[in-house]
Amino acid sequence: FSTLDLKAAAEDLHRDGLLSRLGRFRAVTPHPLAIYLARRGWEQFAGQITASLLPSLDRSMTARLLQRATDIGEFAPVREAVTRMLAPGGAFEEAGTVGDDHDDFLPYLAVLTPQVIADRLAATLAALGDQQRKDTAFRRPQITLALEKLAWHKETFQTAADGLLSLAVTDENSSRAVGAPRWADLFGNMLPITSAPPQDRIRYLAYIATATDGRARRLAVTAAARACAGHETVGVFPEVQGGFLVAARGTPGTWQEAWDYAGSAMDILAELAGDRDPDIADEAAGALAALIHPYLENGQLRDRLAQAISQLPPAGLTKARTQIEHLRALFARAPGTHDTAGREAGLDDLEAAIPAASAEEEFDALAGASRWDFRPDSELQRRLDNAALTIRAGRRIERILETIATRPAAGFELGRTLSTLAAGDARVLDGLIAQAAACNLEPLTGYLTDRAGRGE
Repeated sequence: FSTLDLKAAAEDLHRDGLLSRLGRFRAVTPHPLAIYLARRGWEQFAGQITASLLPSLDRSMTARLLQRATDIGEFAPVREAVTRMLAPGGAFEEAGTVGDDHDDFLPYLAVLTPQVIADRLAATLAALGDQQRKDTAFRRPQITLALEKLAWHKETFQTAADGLLSLAVTDENSSRAVGAPRWADLFGNMLPITSAPPQDRIRYLAYIATATDGRARRLAVTAAARACAGHETVGVFPEVQGGFLVAARGTPGTWQEAWDYAGSAMDILAELAGDRDPDIADEAAGALAALIHPYLENGQLRDRLAQAISQLPPAGLTKARTQIEHLRALFARAPGTHDTAGREAGLDDLEAAIPAASAEEEFDALAGASRWDFRPDSELQRRLDNAALTIRAGRRIERILETIATRPAAGFELGRTLSTLAAGDARVLDGLIAQAAACNLEPLTGYLTDRAGRGE
């Protein structure tokens, strides 16, 4: 065809509403027709597209060509052509490698040839050190986007999940690292960002929870808490893979399956609450304690949660008991209402199912409570004073000072307790001054406030 023939044909198509002007470009307007024509083009001219057309296109037009190819969906000629282009000597032979400078193509290539890109990204990330992976996560966000698309496939779930995890653990505070929230979203109960079934996901998470790298175990805490979340939200992106529905979201098929999944995640948190890293153990215990309120009216999961809490070490049980104190005070503000009656009954059942607190354990639980949870305002002070008196006399002051050093929420009240029980003890004032020097001011403030109130 001559140039004039093409222009005349374009005008005819434009008049018929089949072609739109986009500046100096033209586009087929009906999307289904554009996909059909693209499919026919790849079917008949795949060799010419890869050998002649692609080398003549700039990056933006290449991206548009690949995007249209993903719109076609699962189509053997496209997959075979793209696989050849990913091979040595092909147009995309460096895609997903350290030397790749065309990352904007990666999400499309991940849709078109998921296994090839998954294996390539896994090899690339495995060859990088922590700092290099951290830089990669910031400088090459398309790698994260490609991994998320790959994680949607059952077949490439674990490879992609490992890749996302390797990017997320590059920071000491791994739960806030780039990619950490999205990795945890893989383990949502009703809204996971993958089609992998619940049993595969929880098995993989249990494996990560035993990793030698503490950063991975810390992320496992976040993911297990995500798996137990009572309310879920998730952004749409990984499942959008052109015109092909890869697979349905990996949502549990029944409520029983969903509850079993959440219960297994609770068991993982209970295991992590005994971790050798005290920070990980503390986060896991806190995550379990935070689940008490959402599941008070779900008898099956409440009992499973009570079993998990019962396995906690003493510090973890203290967190759970502090949460119980908080909820009791919360429900007391609206006694007997329809909204709280069932939850109060559930709280009673859960508390009865966990080990009873000793005198010192009750003191620890109250030390972690907030004064704003109690009415009247002096109730927490009164209960703390009484709990302190149950501690053996020869150990009492030392025990309170040890608790103050952990910076509990009731530090001010504990200072007042010491003022009441040991006003003339020089070591008490010395200990409180030392804590104040370390920016733990509330206990000394409470102590001096009480002394001033007594006219001293």
